[in-house]
Amino acid sequence: MIKYQPNCPMLAAMCAWTALQHGHHVKIEIRKLDEHTDHAQAQALVDGEWVWLTESWDQEAGHLWVHDYKPHYPDAPVVEYFSLQNWNVLQVGMLSGKLK
Repeated sequence: MIKYQPNCPMLAAMCAWTALQHGHHVKIEIRKLDEHTDHAQAQALVDGEWVWLTESWDQEAGHLWVHDYKPHYPDAPVVEYFSLQNWNVLQVGMLSGKLK
């Protein structure tokens, strides 16, 4: 059996894409966890406030939900933001390349 751990760039991009499809402005924040590890998490502008996004999996129903949440690593320093209003697959690839 093959098992892959999801990585944060793709999950952040999926959350951002979902919110974008519902008419929200979105961005992805990069935080530095340690010398060798970065983390990405999406935010959506909802009713004038930036809301953190994450995903939840319902294996029984076969659904993936994107919903508001808290920042995954609130104490880690912010390295960069990506605003993704007119984005494409190349930008997602660039995001992956920036993370360690």
